[in-house]
Amino acid sequence: MVVVGVGIRETEQLLPLFEQIVDLTRRHAPQADLACNSGLTDTVEAAERRL
Repeated sequence: MVVVGVGIRETEQLLPLFEQIVDLTRRHAPQADLACNSGLTDTVEAAERRL
């Protein structure tokens, strides 16, 4: 399971990093679920959606 935080996804200058994280996850852990949270308070909920 990989959870990517909203700070990386919604910050325009970090968008290339987000894309790199997704690409590397798919390449090196294709079986891993990818979840995205919308803040620190819903990280568990984001992970649970993918379980």
